[in-house]
Amino acid sequence: MNQWQRLKQSWRMTNNWNKLLVLLTAVIAISNGCYSCYARKQFIIMDGTLKEMKRSGQQSTEQVWRAIDNINWMARSMDLSQKGAQIAMQHSDQTAQQSLDASIAEAHEDRRPWVGIKGVPCDDCKWGDKSAVIHGFYVVLENTGKSPALSTTILMKIVMHKIIDGIPTYESIKAEPVGYTQAITALDKIIAHGPSDRELQHAKESLVKQQFLEHTPPPIALPPNSPWETDTRNVMYDFSVDIKDDMSEPKAIYLVGKISYKSPWKDKTHLTTFCVYTTFFTSGKFEFCPTGNDMN
Repeated sequence: MNQWQRLKQSWRMTNNWNKLLVLLTAVIAISNGCYSCYARKQFIIMDGTLKEMKRSGQQSTEQVWRAIDNINWMARSMDLSQKGAQIAMQHSDQTAQQSLDASIAEAHEDRRPWVGIKGVPCDDCKWGDKSAVIHGFYVVLENTGKSPALSTTILMKIVMHKIIDGIPTYESIKAEPVGYTQAITALDKIIAHGPSDRELQHAKESLVKQQFLEHTPPPIALPPNSPWETDTRNVMYDFSVDIKDDMSEPKAIYLVGKISYKSPWKDKTHLTTFCVYTTFFTSGKFEFCPTGNDMN
C-alpha cells in the first residue's frame, strides 16, 4: 500500500469534526497564503509609492531651493538696481546743484558791481622848480556794474618816489614809508644850510605829513553808474625836491591804493587796486600807471 492510499484510509477513519478542523486549517492556510501574496504586492506598491514620494519630495526640495536662489538673485538684482538708481539720483542731484550753482554764480557775476577810479583831478596843484604842492585833489570812484557796491572802502597813500626804483604799491609803501625817508633828507638839507625858523618849521610839518600820507574815508554804498568823490580837497601835501637832483634821478608823485567792496549778496569781498602818478613835467595831471591797476 502506497502513501496515498494510506492517507485516504486515514482520512476515512477520521471523524467529521477532525475533518472539518483540517479543512478549516487548510482554508486558513490558503487564506494566509493569499493574504501574504496580496500583502507582498501591497508592500511593493507602497514601497514604490514611498520611493516616488521621496523622489517627488527631493524634486520639490530642489525646486524650493531653486526658487529661493531665484528670489535671492532677484533681491540682489533689485538691491543693485536700487543702489544704481540711488547713485544715479545722487549724481543727477549733484549735476543739478552744480548747474544751479553755476547759474547763480553766472547771474551774480553778470550783475555784480565793478568799482574802479575814473580819474584823479587836482584843481589846486602847484608846481615850481623845486617843489610841488598837491592840494585840492580828489579821487573819483565809479561803479560800472549793475548792482550797488556795499561797504565800499578806499585806502590810499601818496608818495614821491624815484622813477628808476619802479612803480610802488600800497603794500610796499606800507612796509617802507618812502615819503618819510625823503622828508628826513629834505630836513637834513635845510638844517645843513642854516635854515630860518620858518623853513625849519615848514620842513618839520612836511615830515609829519609825509609820514602819514594816508587817507581812509568811511565805508559807503556806491550805486551803479553814480560817480563818488573822495573828500580830500582840503588835504595838502607839500613835496620839496632839488631840480638838479630831479634831472639826474627823475622822481614822480604816486597815488596808490586799494578799494574793497561787497556785492548785495555778500558772497565775497572784491578788491580793486589802482595807481596814478604825475611828474614835475606834466603840469600836475595824474595819469594811470602802466601797472598796479587791477580789478577782481
